[in-house]
Amino acid sequence: MPRDTFANIATLTNITEADLASNRIGQLSDTQKASLESRQRRGKALGIVFGVILAGFGLYLLIGQAEVDIQLNGIFSLLLSVAAFYFTFRPSTVSAEDIQVQQVTGHLQKEAIDNEGVSHFLIIEDVRLQVSQSFYETFSEGDPYTFFILCAKRKMSLKHLDCFLMSLQ
Repeated sequence: MPRDTFANIATLTNITEADLASNRIGQLSDTQKASLESRQRRGKALGIVFGVILAGFGLYLLIGQAEVDIQLNGIFSLLLSVAAFYFTFRPSTVSAEDIQVQQVTGHLQKEAIDNEGVSHFLIIEDVRLQVSQSFYETFSEGDPYTFFILCAKRKMSLKHLDCFLMSLQ
């Protein structure tokens, strides 16, 4: 891959040479692990804030309002807060230890599907990944690439969309 293409991709993905070195041996770099853990903490914090706001609003409507229609909205808000807490604390969250890096090498195919907004896909071997338009435009169709993608260890097949592009060579 030409060096300027790597620079463009590195800018879009925040990938460094150290990340690539770890990915080549099937591991996440320390920076990538920290980034994943930070995103998960941020997601949990947002889920807690959203759940508390919904619960508080629901209780206000349920207790502080006399009209039945408004109280029903309070019950609905409380149910939404339960859903927010469930999705925030469900045990299916993947940790950095549950992630493995898979390497896929081949000639790249590109696909753009216009279905109420354009979706952009990069395809290499049997792996099809949805990416942003700017990322999509960085690649040349037909050129050889090596993708390093992350997969949850319990879902080993790269043919599923459980994987996402992490870095490339």
